[in-house]
Amino acid sequence: MKLALAALSSALLLVSCTVPTIEQNLVNRAVGAMGGAERLAAVKTVTYKGSAKYWEPEQSDVPGGEARFANESSFEGFIDAASRSSRTDWVRNFAYPAPRTFTFSEVVTPEAGYVLGVDSNGRTAQSMKMNPPAHSMSGQRLATSHRELRRAGTGALMLAMSRNPDRVLPAADLNGQRAVTFDGYIVAFDSATGLPSRIRTLDYDNIWGDVNYDVVYADWKDVGGVKVPMQRRYELNGRLVQEVRLTDVQWNPRVDASKFEDPDEIARRAGVDLVTFHDKMGGAPDEVEAFQRELLPVIWELARDVPAPTPMPAQPPPFEVARKMFFEGPGNDPRSTILALRDGRPVGMTATMVKENGAAYTNFTGVARAERGKGIALAMKLRALRELGARGVKLFGTTNDESNAAMRGINKRLGYVPEPPTTMYEKRFS
Repeated sequence: MKLALAALSSALLLVSCTVPTIEQNLVNRAVGAMGGAERLAAVKTVTYKGSAKYWEPEQSDVPGGEARFANESSFEGFIDAASRSSRTDWVRNFAYPAPRTFTFSEVVTPEAGYVLGVDSNGRTAQSMKMNPPAHSMSGQRLATSHRELRRAGTGALMLAMSRNPDRVLPAADLNGQRAVTFDGYIVAFDSATGLPSRIRTLDYDNIWGDVNYDVVYADWKDVGGVKVPMQRRYELNGRLVQEVRLTDVQWNPRVDASKFEDPDEIARRAGVDLVTFHDKMGGAPDEVEAFQRELLPVIWELARDVPAPTPMPAQPPPFEVARKMFFEGPGNDPRSTILALRDGRPVGMTATMVKENGAAYTNFTGVARAERGKGIALAMKLRALRELGARGVKLFGTTNDESNAAMRGINKRLGYVPEPPTTMYEKRFS
């Protein structure tokens, strides 16, 4: 009898241990209200568009008065959940302290973040050196970007909370609503809908000291079976500092993964420097000619390795002829023709032309045999695309021989869309 009672007590204890906590019930209800775990987990990529307004909370016309309006921005971007990477393209129009506009892109990956374009009057040395302008994010900016991207992805955050119930802990109510903590976030839930209503982090302000930084969610819309808060108000100790309005959200569109890559970082890992043809042609005439003479046999060797139906001659043409073919005339766009240099010596090149109709075209891309497999070709083409994009070029074409699988793979990764193939015929006369 004692054994039976002991077994019964153990069974009751086991059942009681598996009953969800109040905090887990709040999270599970939110997941269900947003569309369910299965639908949330099916979201792999996201594109979004919207606008944002910003205020300076510590500046006003009178003490304690309304915060000064700083700027208004428009943005569009995308997130790739598999790589945990995002890119947001911004147009930011400042009203204070003086009217000015910054157009730039923020790219965030798990290991690094960088900015393409000019995002501030206080440009770094790296930004001043790069053409087009670009610079790495500081560690603090990257950490903040990671935190805010996770907070903004309400569906992914709720899904992570439901899958890790041991990290979901009790918290004091926020604004009269039940709340839980998870990985540094304090999440409050709307009692009527079950949806997350406010997510708080504890922050620091250089004037106020410790502050509450909240995002308040509103205007939930159903997008493909998943609820999304289209309006987000950011509050610092209860004062409005930012208001975001999403105008378009799409799930699982095709994402161009190349936009997450930093060509200069790829080149750095490979141990090479990327320069434009324009950069190398800006020296004294004798220095320019010396470099062209050094470059010619390298180009020729690379070109002979490119799969083609008709093999190239073993030796390049005379220098004066080759100079007109490769280095002069409309067939070469100096600013988007990119060279890879190792210790100042050329080891790779992608040559670009821009036609009269504004379309750009890759004439040739090659990397020395000893340097292949290091991402150099990808880095050069990304750098060319970045330059052309900054100039407003909308169409960029290239061709590959069917047997050139490596370059066709790079171009597919870069987002090129294949057109119907061209078949070349050859007839030989005896």
